Amino acid sequence: MPARPGTPKTSTKDMDAAFLRADVNKDGKMDKKEAEMMPAIAERFEQLDSNVDSVISRDEFGKAAGS
Repeated sequence: MPARPGTPKTSTKDMDAAFLRADVNKDGKMDKKEAEMMPAIAERFEQLDSNVDSVISRDEFGKAAGS
């Protein structure tokens, strides 16, 4: 969903920082438990896990944040 007019766009730097905060075990992936730190991501976990490997990669996360 596109950003609403007047809503500041999230920068790549901000998205990377959010992903790194959620990636508690620092393996470069976000599992379901880590995703719970971000309710909006947790609610859409299966949808965002586009390759169905039970984790969200940085690429999948970035695509989600851009949608």
